[in-house]
Amino acid sequence: MLVQAIMIDVSLEQAKGDRDRVEAVGRAVALGARKMGADLTTMRLSEGECSG
Repeated sequence: MLVQAIMIDVSLEQAKGDRDRVEAVGRAVALGARKMGADLTTMRLSEGECSG
């Protein structure tokens, strides 16, 4: 997952300022996640410390 996160970060950095490209990256990320069994639409991201 670390490699995927880095690839997403680089893709978004390259797409900065181009809304269509940013949205395309988002769609690709969501599709890839679904293929791995994760539905990103049900996840909620937050800032702060992780507990556990």
